[in-house]
Amino acid sequence: MGPNFIGEEPGERHFTSGAAFRIAHEKAFRTMGWKPEVGMEEGLRRLTAWRESNEGKTS
Repeated sequence: MGPNFIGEEPGERHFTSGAAFRIAHEKAFRTMGWKPEVGMEEGLRRLTAWRESNEGKTS
């Protein structure tokens, strides 16, 4: 299971490859009962905040 290339769409976020990706959550739900708890933008905001607050810290 991986991201599916969907090409460029208006308003989509673009990653380093220069194209937008959408992950097929339906397959993860059917296979494992998993579903996302937050949207992509909120998840990226949380990831960025976590990385900034943990920058330079070691385990």
